[in-house]
Order: sequence, then C-alpha cells, then structure tokens
Amino acid sequence: MHKPKKPQHFLAVLAVVGLVLVGCTELPNGTAPPPETQSGARPDPDQELWDSKIIWSDAGQVSAIIRAGHVRRFVGAKLVEMDEGVTVDLFKKDGSQAGVVTGTSGSLDERRRVARVMGEVRLNLFGDAETGPTVLTADRVDADDINHTIVAKGSVSIANEDDVTLETEELKWDQDAGRLNADGRVKISSGGTVEEGIGLVANKDLSEWTMRSVTGRTDRSFGEISETLER
Repeated sequence: MHKPKKPQHFLAVLAVVGLVLVGCTELPNGTAPPPETQSGARPDPDQELWDSKIIWSDAGQVSAIIRAGHVRRFVGAKLVEMDEGVTVDLFKKDGSQAGVVTGTSGSLDERRRVARVMGEVRLNLFGDAETGPTVLTADRVDADDINHTIVAKGSVSIANEDDVTLETEELKWDQDAGRLNADGRVKISSGGTVEEGIGLVANKDLSEWTMRSVTGRTDRSFGEISETLER
C-alpha cells in the first residue's frame, strides 16, 4: 500500500476509555487478525495515522499515554497495530506515574483490553516510598488493563540500582499485590553470588525475594555459571 505523505506538524490524538496495548506479530488468544479480502490480500485499515498519541482512561482517570510513529486501526477486528517506535507511559490509580515501556512496535486488543509491546522492549518501573527503580528488558511485554498486571516474555532480564539481576524466560508484575512472580527457571546475581532455581516471588526492586526451589548456588560470575548450565 502506498504510504501517503505525512502532513507537517501533524499530531493525532485518540481518546480511548479503558483500553490497553498489545503486540504486533503475535496476537493474544481471542484476537482476530485483520480479515483477508477475496483476493487473499490484507485489507486496508479503517484508520491510519502518523505521530499519534493515544490516551487510555478508566473512570475519568488517565491510566496510560501511548505515543506511536505509525498507527493502523481495524474496526471489525477491534485491533490497533503500531510501529515506527512505541512509548507507553503507565499511571497508577492515584495519578502518579508507575513506569514507562518502550519498543519498536505494538498492538492494541480492544476486546480483551490487553496491550503488547515488542522489539527491543525496555520497561522502567519507578521507585516509591518502599522500593527503588527497576529496569526490565524482554522480547515482549503484555499489559493487562483489567487485572493490572504486566507479563514479560523471552530473554527477560531485570536489574535494580544495587546491581541485583534476575534472568528468566517469563516474569509477571502484579501491580495490586506489588510483587514479581516467575514460575519457571530463574537465576539471581547479587554481590558476586549466583543462585539458580525454580519459581520466585520478589518485590519490585529485588531487595527481597523467595525462591521456591533452589537448585544451585555459586560465588562464580554470572557468565561462568551460565556456561556450566548450558553444557
């Protein structure tokens, strides 16, 4: 499809009540991709915008502000695709900012109110009175606006300001409970010590954690134990 010329100084603002962001190439269960035409070609979007800002709100309170370089909306599929850079500012119920997610692409599932960000994903969870700031990287992040959770998947790495680092393949942040949860294999590096095990519950800044099953502990570097476990 031919891309129309961008208007100068163009800013499109969409006000969306109670919605969230989701990923672009892998759609959550229950989300239909844009239907194909009779010729088998992908249809044109109902709306296409550049340099856009999307505002989510719940009961009059802003819950997120999403900025994307390019937006395509498919009304029938209730799907919004975003690329050319995505930034999502997340807010708590009291209006304070909880964090910010950045990535190269994303999509919005308007049925399930789940948001996905993909491509060089970085999530910054801001500190509060009890916890410090935390930085997470992953292949993708799903934000559930109904359940107030964020699930990171694929090469997940999270670190705090004291250089405590957690690595796993899937990690869930429960905003209401204030807890990080991982059910699979995890590795934690802290002060030159590495612990490896199955299952973990931690607070947001990794200053406190509990591992369900510890399978190894060493004072070697994180890279050294990773090489040993892969043999």
